[in-house]
Amino acid sequence: MTHRFVLALTVIALAACSTAARPPQVTARRPPVFSLATTAEPAREPPREPERDASASVDATAPTDVPSASRALTLDERVEAYEVDDDRPWRERLYSWLAPQRAAELAQHGQVLTATPTSGPYLSPFSKWIARARHRSDRVGAIARALQSSPDLSRYRYAWSAPYATAMGFRGQPYGTALVRVDLRSDALVLRLDTADAALFRLFDREQREVPIERWEHVRPRIAAVYHVRRGADVRVPFREYVLCNAAAFARWSLGTQDIRDELTREQQLVDDLIADWGTLSAPSVASHTAREWRASTRATTRTAFTRWAATMATAAPHYALSARNLRALAQQLALYDDSAQHDEPVSP
Repeated sequence: MTHRFVLALTVIALAACSTAARPPQVTARRPPVFSLATTAEPAREPPREPERDASASVDATAPTDVPSASRALTLDERVEAYEVDDDRPWRERLYSWLAPQRAAELAQHGQVLTATPTSGPYLSPFSKWIARARHRSDRVGAIARALQSSPDLSRYRYAWSAPYATAMGFRGQPYGTALVRVDLRSDALVLRLDTADAALFRLFDREQREVPIERWEHVRPRIAAVYHVRRGADVRVPFREYVLCNAAAFARWSLGTQDIRDELTREQQLVDDLIADWGTLSAPSVASHTAREWRASTRATTRTAFTRWAATMATAAPHYALSARNLRALAQQLALYDDSAQHDEPVSP
């Protein structure tokens, strides 16, 4: 009896162990079926500033038709990433060429805005314009007076969104071989001055939205730069520029950093590739076409090498025209970059 009882207990234990060791059965589920007609395409990451610099930035500086991040940008797309539209002037990063000794002085005293409305051997077109406009009794006059004499807006540095587009200077004489980079705060505003626009002044935020100019006094501490545009029948050489004017609206400014070196490397490679692909083309009359490309609404319907290049330019001066000679001179100038002066600090609020 005892032996039979022990045997029975053994059989029951073995059966229990067998059941516990057996894995549970899982019924396979069919994967869900997604319809191409209803599935949204994943968002594509815009190119960073060759970010853009422009210039392709992940924000308002990026081109509208952004290629897939899974492939390399074409040469056309790399140029388009540096385009600047007068009606979308906000840029996160701006660059300014200067002499190496001046860069060393900036690094030493820590002040990036050094020009005044009357400094230099001659008055700039911007300084001349605000000197005339300051006598007006309307809002335009009030803004001009603030830009000419108010402590918060009357210290300048002239800049552009891509170093290569100003490396040869306005008259063909380079400004220098050192380069300062200024990063705007995300809430900064850009004040456009377009002398061909009846409104003259317009304000833009990071999203390229126009801020009512009536609020300029209220948002004044956020104005980081003036986007100054000159074109029209009375302008011999159309040009545009950023006039940095309020360091309190900067996030940081820097000299001789790896980020600046990386940007110049991208631009040097772009110029080299342009020489290889487009260097044999003869340049058209640049002054008659360049300024038209500065607005998306007036650009040529058919995009070409010349129209894309023109849309990135800060001036219609002939020495920036797309030609083998000009591109080679530009490549040589970019190679002279001097990074001996070092500075990289956020701007104190």
